[in-house]
Amino acid sequence: MLKLLEKVERRADTTKLGRLWMQPLKYIYAIGFRELLYKISHKQKIVSTTLFFGRKMTIALPAATDIYLTGGKSHPSEIRLARFLIKNLHAGDSFMDIGAHYGYFTLLAAELVGHSGMVRSFEPASDSFNILSRNVAGRNNITVFPVAVSDGVANVVFYEFENMQSEYNSMEIGQFENEGWFKRKAPRKVSIAATGIDRVTGETGFMPDIIKVDVEGAEDKVVLGGQSFLQSHAPVIILEYLAVTRHNEAHQKAVALLRSWGYVPHVINKVGEITPVSDIENNLKINGLNSDNIVFLKTVPGRTE
Repeated sequence: MLKLLEKVERRADTTKLGRLWMQPLKYIYAIGFRELLYKISHKQKIVSTTLFFGRKMTIALPAATDIYLTGGKSHPSEIRLARFLIKNLHAGDSFMDIGAHYGYFTLLAAELVGHSGMVRSFEPASDSFNILSRNVAGRNNITVFPVAVSDGVANVVFYEFENMQSEYNSMEIGQFENEGWFKRKAPRKVSIAATGIDRVTGETGFMPDIIKVDVEGAEDKVVLGGQSFLQSHAPVIILEYLAVTRHNEAHQKAVALLRSWGYVPHVINKVGEITPVSDIENNLKINGLNSDNIVFLKTVPGRTE
């Protein structure tokens, strides 16, 4: 599967002309829709594509244009994360996907853990959850939940953006208020059900080996809602961490909590291996990144490819 992932990276790294040359019809369709039709109608387009590991996936353009054109999430941090999962998530393992969107990492994890493993995914945005549900239909090792993961079980206020910014759907929108797209169209405010890691693990007995957290500003709430499980167990935690310029107060609080419980942050290199990092924000700055997926371990897992 690592060799298959290289195709995503090659397509992501090539020029626009190169992408056009490799798949002219798909490229013209996707970019034309994003730059012309969507800007006029603001209506998403549901399409099907094939992921790098051969599974079909339903997505909505233009939000998932990269998946449509490359067969995977194409940001360097997402490619490195995929490599890490391929090397560290094995048959029979359990994976928790918090902030699953359309289910790219959910589907990858389900492929890796196999029929003997289990994936539980959480996506509170209604449009995204509908597509996620389509993608996991018939997959017995995946269960999906249309709820937010937070520090309590009461309803929470949630904000849903239009398709182009749907990966920014969040309980916290202050970080986006100065963005041009935010000023042009305000998000839809809804009240949704919430749960917590402690409740999920305590009530169902689900014991995730790896937990992925991508919740756009509610990271501290997710971690607080799992304090009992995270202190008494040692799952691998993957946290999307934003640079300080992107209002990362929630990320800083989440990291401080995890450190206080004995978790050590690690960065993922190009081949999917991890090394400890003492200063996450300085590492982002050195590498010219405004976000990265940081791996937190209590002990370095002894699992290799």
